Amino acid sequence: MKFSQAYVLFCHITTNVPADKHQDLLEAKGGQGFPHIVFLDGAGNVLAEHQGSRDAEGFSRTGGKAKSFLDVRAKAEKGDKAAEIDYALAQLELGQIKAAEATERLKGRKLTKEQQAKLDTLAAAAEMQEIMATITPEPETQTAAAKKFLEMKKAGKPAPEDDQLFQVYWILMMNLAESQREVALFEECLTALKGRFGKLPQAAAFLKAKDEALKKLKEGAPK
Repeated sequence: MKFSQAYVLFCHITTNVPADKHQDLLEAKGGQGFPHIVFLDGAGNVLAEHQGSRDAEGFSRTGGKAKSFLDVRAKAEKGDKAAEIDYALAQLELGQIKAAEATERLKGRKLTKEQQAKLDTLAAAAEMQEIMATITPEPETQTAAAKKFLEMKKAGKPAPEDDQLFQVYWILMMNLAESQREVALFEECLTALKGRFGKLPQAAAFLKAKDEALKKLKEGAPK
């Protein structure tokens, strides 16, 4: 009851029917799959993306994040220097600004160790999102993206935290490793995926198949 009093619920269904309005709304709000749940302000700006449990408790936690964003934004707009840093990081996390803009705004600012780590992680994720946007069903684009992800990994850039991006990041590199018979890289990718998705029933068949693929790679590896 308290939740319904604090928020206005809105459901949009993408029909792909040209006559229906706002068919690009999912993409415009950062969605890449269904369902995509976000909290918006009155102007339609994304304040928080929901990734937790889909119940009142989970939604309330995400709602709290949305309110925190509004508080930080208000403080930053009033000139609070510390809030300006948190606001830029929050905007980057929500995709409201690009990594280059966030880095420029924070240039010369004294970031804490935690803030710098967050900036590095978010900047890497933003770069990965741009790479992801180039991926099509064509195998060449997937291979090209995998090579770029691998370059970022070798450069020491952090792996993404977002579930969807995390999945694409490791699976594409795993596919590349399999095609090039890079056993160590394949095993590292598979271990990462098991760590994140290993307990999900829907991932069991996929992970089992990849275990078999790893076994074959090891059997065919030079002694």
